[in-house]
Amino acid sequence: MGLNGPGNYRVEDNKVFTRAIEINAVRHCNLSCRSCSHSAPIAEKKINNAKKILEDLSKLSNYLKCETVRVVGGEPLLHPELCKVLKAIKDSKICENICLVTNGTLLDKLDDECLLNIEKIEISLYPLQNKVTNKIQKQAEEIRNKGKKVTILEYSSFREAISREKSNDKNIVNKIYDTCQIAHFLRCITIENGRLYRCPQSMIYEEKTGDKKDSIEIKSINNINYLLKFLENNNALNSCASCLGSVGKAFSHEQINKNKWEEALPEKPEEAIDNFYLNRLIEDARFETGCMSRKKL
Repeated sequence: MGLNGPGNYRVEDNKVFTRAIEINAVRHCNLSCRSCSHSAPIAEKKINNAKKILEDLSKLSNYLKCETVRVVGGEPLLHPELCKVLKAIKDSKICENICLVTNGTLLDKLDDECLLNIEKIEISLYPLQNKVTNKIQKQAEEIRNKGKKVTILEYSSFREAISREKSNDKNIVNKIYDTCQIAHFLRCITIENGRLYRCPQSMIYEEKTGDKKDSIEIKSINNINYLLKFLENNNALNSCASCLGSVGKAFSHEQINKNKWEEALPEKPEEAIDNFYLNRLIEDARFETGCMSRKKL
């Protein structure tokens, strides 16, 4: 049984296995991308504590293992003690591999000490000024020459990711959930401040509303059946009501004033669904968005 969805999770030696989990090193970002799926442009400045990350992952590792921990944000290179975060992840024994996910603009902050605990770097390359993107690609080559795997995901456009208000149409919410590639294939399990989420949007939704029904406390996990019941629950989350999943309308990438970021979002999900793409995903769940090209160095 594979590490990705759909279907049940693989279980071996009384532990659940998955492809990856995500840790937010920070919640804020130095860019302000239109429709950032993590709402980083309006997130409060938050720097997650390496000691807490070690505590959470160490507890979770008794019941779950993954191939990779993806260190994300916001922009993770804004963390002033990123090396401690990376070491904490390694010390937790939850996985052997760490992937740093970055927009690449702060790669000069990534020193050799940090690189020791990173197996791969994934750069989300946006259409910024040529001098910026050229610098990012040059630094990416230098990192590859140090023996690290580097993947550049070059984005020309985005899809609407979230809305300001919730939809009250359960049929639409269920369609969004049923076609969500994040939920069913990527399985972006997220760990944040002692809680476990099935996707990053449920974490962001909880931050906004205080609704904790889409998550569980890591300390409450005392057997794999409890964990599997949470992870394999194939019902739409509360957060799905204000999420576009994979079916939002596409638009050209742009940087936007942070004060105007939220008002640029669609009011409700139904306003921003790409119905053609929704129907294609119903026919073929792995149909690609066309927003991104991948290059491995």
